[in-house]
Amino acid sequence: MQCRFAWLVVILVLLSIPPAQSQAQNTGPQTVMATRTVTKYLALERGLLEAIAEQNSDAANRILGAGFESRTPDNQEPVTREDWIKSAFNHAQSRGQIRDLSATETDGMTLVSFVLEMKTGKNKAVSYFIIDAWQQSTDQLLVRYQVRPAHQPKNTERPDGRE
Repeated sequence: MQCRFAWLVVILVLLSIPPAQSQAQNTGPQTVMATRTVTKYLALERGLLEAIAEQNSDAANRILGAGFESRTPDNQEPVTREDWIKSAFNHAQSRGQIRDLSATETDGMTLVSFVLEMKTGKNKAVSYFIIDAWQQSTDQLLVRYQVRPAHQPKNTERPDGRE
């Protein structure tokens, strides 16, 4: 009887010991690689920003689809391609910076979301959260949804390659 009780105690003790971790925890920076889709649409978004900064209407019209429209919470009516280009050219103060871009492909469309930071004349950053709908077959932007967040989004830390 004592032998069974001793074995029971040994088994309970062994079961209460946590298993050893098979891998050491990685506390260093993680290497994050962009997918082909993210790389492609980041280049297209940057191309649009460049066309606006250079006020190149031909380049902007090639990137924007014929039925392009932009929507914001401030305006009930969609803004047409021509009106959007005029407005963008009038407000083009500097090239913006795109961060936190993600892309999701579905049924011939790619939904791209990102934060666009623009510098104002007072050297202050203004951020916009943007969702773009791109047609995959033509690489043209069809719809842009844009909102200015109530609070400035925090800049997430990214590896700079020197770690």
